[in-house]
Amino acid sequence: MGSLGILQWNTERTDYYTDQVAEHCASSGIQVVRLSPLSCNFSTLTATGCRYDLSAGQWTKDVFPVPDFIYDRCFYPPGSKEKKRVTEASEQLKKLSVFLGSGLPNKWAVYRWLRKDSRIASFLPPTQLLEEDVLNAYVNAFGTVVIKPVFGSGGDGFHVIRRRDNTISLYNKSKELLLAEDSGATLYKFLKSSLPASRYIIQPFLKLQLNGRPFDLRVVMQKESPEHWYEAGKGYRVGRKNSYVSNLRAGGRISSSLNHHSGEYKQAEQIAEKISPLIPFVLEKYHQPLFELGIDYGLDSQGKLWIIEVNSKPGYETVMKTTDNTRKKLIFSRPARLIRQLENSE
Repeated sequence: MGSLGILQWNTERTDYYTDQVAEHCASSGIQVVRLSPLSCNFSTLTATGCRYDLSAGQWTKDVFPVPDFIYDRCFYPPGSKEKKRVTEASEQLKKLSVFLGSGLPNKWAVYRWLRKDSRIASFLPPTQLLEEDVLNAYVNAFGTVVIKPVFGSGGDGFHVIRRRDNTISLYNKSKELLLAEDSGATLYKFLKSSLPASRYIIQPFLKLQLNGRPFDLRVVMQKESPEHWYEAGKGYRVGRKNSYVSNLRAGGRISSSLNHHSGEYKQAEQIAEKISPLIPFVLEKYHQPLFELGIDYGLDSQGKLWIIEVNSKPGYETVMKTTDNTRKKLIFSRPARLIRQLENSE
């Protein structure tokens, strides 16, 4: 068997999910290392990082050959000054190693690709790139809208814009008022000059609330072979009362079910079960192969299910807390299973 490198920004950092993946791969005869894009020496074809020791059940610092396969779990710090170097190093690494999956480019590309499939399109909220005329049109049409950075995750950069009478107000994800203006043009100039991201998408504000708290359903899909995707697990994330987002980084909590609304939410889960397996195959029509997806669904006050976001490096905390041990073993084993499939296909 070959070797697997788990690509991380900080090779010193460890977590339960990647530790378990390392243990399952090592038990299958796959050497497992942790490395960063910037820890690779492309002259010597080596990298500095940590090697997993199965007998000791721990990681040790080491220098090792660039691995045969890469599992990209690298989350880059916002506004990282190393972005150009990291991008160049990652592209060089792709020439030497087989990536189990390639990260999706951005929210706007994902929306446009999914919109092309009639089975999925009706579950996507209206979405456009933010421009001054689009901002005015959306505020006039919907009253309350949200903007999100084209690049980003974890609820970072999420803002709500609300029009009441002749005032247009801007709020952050914690519902703090940032600005109130009487002109969309003035607000747009403020957005362009003050928000860190260069490009945003705009959507109608969806009332995805449970007892005054934002919530969503996170579904994680994993690939076991090029032809087979499976639901790794799912769970609800319920945000804080004074928040617009349910992300765990923003203080959300995890629940396996919403029992007091079991009928309504059970129906939504059944619809999500039908949609989720379609999404990876649609995205792979337009993008390089993927390995995993986190799909976030919301249910509005009218009982309508919406796809809120799809990302290619999902966190596993929700799934770990809502999934039994038998399914967890399958989750941890899928990188090794995919490596076997890829080796056998060569």
